[in-house]
Amino acid sequence: TEGLSRYPESIVSGMASFGAGSPYSQAAIVALQSALESDPHFTGVVVAPLWEERVGDVVPVGVTLTEQKRQKLDIGLNYSTGDGFGTRLGYEHYNLFKRGYTGSVAYDWKASRQQLDFGLGFGQGGDGYSHSVNLQQRHVEENLTITDAVEAGVFRIRQRGNIEARYGLEYLVEREQVQAAQTRNNRALILSFGWTKRAMDSLLRPTSGYLFEMNV
Repeated sequence: TEGLSRYPESIVSGMASFGAGSPYSQAAIVALQSALESDPHFTGVVVAPLWEERVGDVVPVGVTLTEQKRQKLDIGLNYSTGDGFGTRLGYEHYNLFKRGYTGSVAYDWKASRQQLDFGLGFGQGGDGYSHSVNLQQRHVEENLTITDAVEAGVFRIRQRGNIEARYGLEYLVEREQVQAAQTRNNRALILSFGWTKRAMDSLLRPTSGYLFEMNV
């Protein structure tokens, strides 16, 4: 592995479906390349057999990486005709606990809506699965209704080529106050499924292609 300095090597080795000294296939190399390209830790990836280092029937696999910076801060202004001006402040860290976990916090503010999000992501394993935990708190004032909600969820994500399947279990606690008089308290346990196909010429810098997404 070349170009790895900020993050543990376990991020790369954990995504491979083959280990040191074991057989591998072209499909396994392509799958590792695709997984690393979609991983937030890296902005550039090359995975290829090192034929010049072949010894007998043993051909090592070389991985050359360009790393993402360890931390990122986002500050933004936005405008919509319905809600007017708004601001966004976000922070991401790509090596929590020095284990390559990704963490994020984001706060969105508009006059009628405020939302705070926390996220924790765990790296993809050789089986193609990764996991994440999300927590969201929001306050919305709309159509004489004030809504305060807290939502927590755990997700299992399966990446195979350009197709991503996402399974989630979420719990929602919501308080609605209608016309400053009637109050409703809602609770829900939600099972969710998402399916996304990204048919693009490049995941990192796409110039053509399409994206199809379905959620239930």
